[in-house]
Amino acid sequence: MDPVSARRHAAARGFTLLEVLVAVVILAVLAGLVTPMLGDGRARAVSDAGERFVALLNQAREESVLSGRWWRLDIDPAAGVYRFAERIDGAFAPVTLEPLAGDHALAGIAVQDLAVNGEAGAGAEGIVLLPSGEQDALRVAFVAGPFRQAVVLPPFGAARLDDAP
Repeated sequence: MDPVSARRHAAARGFTLLEVLVAVVILAVLAGLVTPMLGDGRARAVSDAGERFVALLNQAREESVLSGRWWRLDIDPAAGVYRFAERIDGAFAPVTLEPLAGDHALAGIAVQDLAVNGEAGAGAEGIVLLPSGEQDALRVAFVAGPFRQAVVLPPFGAARLDDAP
């Protein structure tokens, strides 16, 4: 058999074991890099919901102090939304200031363990933010599957994320 036909015969047989092993190793390394980036989207959604809630709540606190008006946070766990209201002329009205205006939906995320001023299962309305910087104490958890993010608002001071169960 001449050398040219020997090469054609070898090429027709397929890949060598070494070539296959190199390809498998490359694919394994790529899969190892990509898999953590994909993760479970629910964990990120819960974390984002908690961070956004804290940011908006702290902004509402600041607006209450700066405007000299009472503000209120209403949480509706059944609907999965929260909203802010501002006291104008003795009555609470929906806030029109962006990004605080309107309903803030928690799509696919449940509201659990809502406690206002230490009372578990408290009503969905009426977390009051006073212009003096005082407010009703709040503890709430956002949950999706096994993922949970708690938020705490003390009677004085800023809202914060809480990693405690």
